[in-house]
Amino acid sequence: MRIPQDQSSEAWLEWRRNHIGSSELPIILGESPWCTPYELWRQKLGFAPPPAINSAMKRGNELEPIVRQLVEKQLGCSFPPQVVEHKDIYWASASLDGINRDFRGYGAVLEIKCPNRDTHQIALDGTIPDRYLSQVRWAMFVTGLNHGIYASYNPDSRKTLALVECEMDYDWLMEKALPAAGAFYTHLADMTEPERTEKDVTWIDTPYFAEAAAQWLNAKRALDAAKRDEQAWRQALIEQTDDGDCAGPGVVLRRVNREGSIDWTKLHRELAEAHPEIAAAFHPDRYRGEQIGYWKISEDRHR
Repeated sequence: MRIPQDQSSEAWLEWRRNHIGSSELPIILGESPWCTPYELWRQKLGFAPPPAINSAMKRGNELEPIVRQLVEKQLGCSFPPQVVEHKDIYWASASLDGINRDFRGYGAVLEIKCPNRDTHQIALDGTIPDRYLSQVRWAMFVTGLNHGIYASYNPDSRKTLALVECEMDYDWLMEKALPAAGAFYTHLADMTEPERTEKDVTWIDTPYFAEAAAQWLNAKRALDAAKRDEQAWRQALIEQTDDGDCAGPGVVLRRVNREGSIDWTKLHRELAEAHPEIAAAFHPDRYRGEQIGYWKISEDRHR
């Protein structure tokens, strides 16, 4: 597929919708604090608007050419930006901040970030943050290069520019990145939702909902406390018996014995091993009822 040159055009947006770029891989891997795979899926299919350009993003875009010049001066070679596709996997792409295929004889990709001071300090300490490391590695995969350079720039830091180099990790690529990216692309192609995370919820901010939530939380906590008390006093009663039926003020204790439940999964597995022709005809899925929907309500401990 021809890569559109005008990155403000509709053709460019359509091209991006049909590709998984390096900036999207940390989201797909669950490493991004700003976006979830489900949110990205909605954005790429047009069900949700793209993220708004915030001040940090605008600052990064403005500083990128300045940082590139600083990197090129320090390394003594040019790193022009480029958009690339993988030669075999058509949906894998990367919008590179810079690339030099002759760098030190083996080539390298360049990733530029202008983060806050805390994240910049990570680079000063010689480490690439995970969400950016995944981005650099995906760019290496798409280009076929094995070397990446992460450039972190913060004008307010004692040392404004930090360069951290890394090599390709093929175990990460084959065991983590490609399976996750391939599964996400299948969700795009089939228009099936990826699994939602705890962040993918609709926030309801009405007085009635808040009141109902407060009353439910009070009732739930009281119920949990009552269950703990019931279990403790139940055990106290049992400890005073002689292991036989007995009674006392307001209570009757009876010893009940019942047979253990059947492990149907184990039964079918062993049946399949002994008689595969029978097991195939009587697979448990044939006897499974219709899916049942229900509400699960839990306390949100993150707000």
